[in-house]
Amino acid sequence: MGSIEIDLTKPAPPKVYQGGDYVLYRNPEKYLTGRSDHTTVARIVAGECGERSHFHFRNERVTVVDLATGERLTCVQAAYLRRIPAADVMRDIDEAPLNAEHPELVPAAVAWLQQHTRRGES
Repeated sequence: MGSIEIDLTKPAPPKVYQGGDYVLYRNPEKYLTGRSDHTTVARIVAGECGERSHFHFRNERVTVVDLATGERLTCVQAAYLRRIPAADVMRDIDEAPLNAEHPELVPAAVAWLQQHTRRGES
């Protein structure tokens, strides 16, 4: 296993999370002990360890739900979370080629293009 480089002189900037955000969560104990299941996709469900919240909150700890297992992870440190941008989730659709290789995608792509074209005209 390779060495782990940690720069303690530059703390990560504080993040602002919102209930419902999709995030990557890295369990620091599992990561530092070399376990392969250290990182998971999760959704933020509450801020400040249990306070239900649907607005922006600046937080040290949040509660998330692991999407793969449904397990509720209470009071995880926000420093070990990274938001997953919607653009990353949708990239394969946004960049899909419109060709005969995937004829089932063409009607959906055309509908999407028509919808967005109409929005631009109004």
